[in-house]
Amino acid sequence: MAVIIYVTSDGGEFKIDELSQRLLVHFAIRGETSLEDSVGPVGAESQGEVIDRIESYLGPDAAGFVEITSRSQTFDGGTIDYYGLTDSGEDFIHNHIDDLAVPADLRDLSQRVSKLETELLNRTLADELRDKIDDLEYEVDSRISDLEDRLEDLESR
Repeated sequence: MAVIIYVTSDGGEFKIDELSQRLLVHFAIRGETSLEDSVGPVGAESQGEVIDRIESYLGPDAAGFVEITSRSQTFDGGTIDYYGLTDSGEDFIHNHIDDLAVPADLRDLSQRVSKLETELLNRTLADELRDKIDDLEYEVDSRISDLEDRLEDLESR
């Protein structure tokens, strides 16, 4: 997937690499999300990697595409930050939708769908072959039965 270089109105340049693109698409699809809930779907190694992308490439001090949208308290007194797209982040996605990398969970889903389609096609072909074999067995059994009846008739004469 190609890196997109984003140039801000004040001349700053930010590299929107594949992981950053997946993060943007993830936020666009899921809405505001915690870092913990973002790691797996975007294919990041850790929350630290996601934080680094936000701080260095996507956040308010960078391209300005992602921001903390809300905070919640944990039972132990800590806080969880939830991130989402800014208006300029939504505009960026809209303008680059064909170029953006999709989140890992969508890529995996696409691969699973392809695999299931292949399995279904194979299963359908196998079912058709079984039906044909059953039809042939029935036809052969009928012919054998007819021949046995004829043979009995001939023997009884």
